[in-house]
Amino acid sequence: LVLSGAVHDRLFRFGSDGSIEALRLPQAREVYLGLGGETALASTGRGGSFELWSAEGGGFRLRSLPGAPYGLQPSSLLRLAINDGLLAWSTWRGPLQMWDLTGEEPALAREIEGSPLSCTPSPDARWLAVNGRSGLYAYSTSSDARRELLARALDSETLAFSPDAGALVAHAKNLHARVWFTAAELTDWTESTLGLPADTAPSVTFSPSGQWMTTWSLTGLRLWRLAAPEGGRAFEPVAHLPDASSGHSYFASGAWLVTTSASGPVVAWELDTVAGTARPTELGTDGTLARATIAPDGTVVTLDREGGIRLVRRSAESWNLPGVELARLDDRVDVLRFLDGGERLLCAGDRVRVFTTDLDALVERSRDHLEKQHAETITELARDW
Repeated sequence: LVLSGAVHDRLFRFGSDGSIEALRLPQAREVYLGLGGETALASTGRGGSFELWSAEGGGFRLRSLPGAPYGLQPSSLLRLAINDGLLAWSTWRGPLQMWDLTGEEPALAREIEGSPLSCTPSPDARWLAVNGRSGLYAYSTSSDARRELLARALDSETLAFSPDAGALVAHAKNLHARVWFTAAELTDWTESTLGLPADTAPSVTFSPSGQWMTTWSLTGLRLWRLAAPEGGRAFEPVAHLPDASSGHSYFASGAWLVTTSASGPVVAWELDTVAGTARPTELGTDGTLARATIAPDGTVVTLDREGGIRLVRRSAESWNLPGVELARLDDRVDVLRFLDGGERLLCAGDRVRVFTTDLDALVERSRDHLEKQHAETITELARDW
């Protein structure tokens, strides 16, 4: 977890034993967290240098990063993409450099002439999607292979790989949404359309398995399922909420989904991958819920507009609405989400707190104000952040 503040940044790592390690980065101007959460790149104020931090053991390890290419300064960094195996960066002058992070120390894997508008690495670090000034390209990180996906640059785009790196979705202001299904070789990638019009504010979220996907746009929220029709793969539409124009999607394994929208209700979805169906349940229909998130076991935590945090679960028949109240907070909460496989709940706003207790035990014990009675269940990471 990265907390970016006005004075300095902090890097936190959550251990499987319940420990929390903190690293203060007083010289950092910006901190970029890798897609897998195990690598962070910090731009410092010391001569335009960078620090590459990796999670190791119970703490952090500073890995050497070769000198910034072509006089790279943090302020001139144009585009950067990072996951735990690949780092790509470029300036206005170019070129685009790919660094292999899988070894003991970073190594330059490939250099591409030109300066991209944006770039996105695949989670397995095998591919890099680049929105260049002359088109959209896919590059191999282990060879010189390149494929042109589109012959024009994308405007206000969303580029997203699925977590299993099996699909790449592109949606933009000047492009009807498209998806490319990856293969061992770039020449074997297949393309299909999603039937979504060009949009100024698209976003895409995948389930952990890559079998489900949500798209948010001006035409509403759509839920898609990966299918295997004759002759290939395709995402098929399953549900559409036209009034939910922007919001967030939280998947739990391949069976559960919660969607929150400023213009629509909070909805919990029960997903059936085999049948290709999704059963929705509105958790808040009167506008009282501000946020919601979901744990891998399907447990939903909601936050109402009065600061009440509630636990909602699905039984064989229905959801136990309105749920069991866990806490009532008296400060603003902007982020509510589960971390670390559902064992920790992050509440971030005026204060940044992590609830590190077993939720079942908490339900049995909590009948009063959690902040007063059960302070040992909360770790405060920051105040007035």
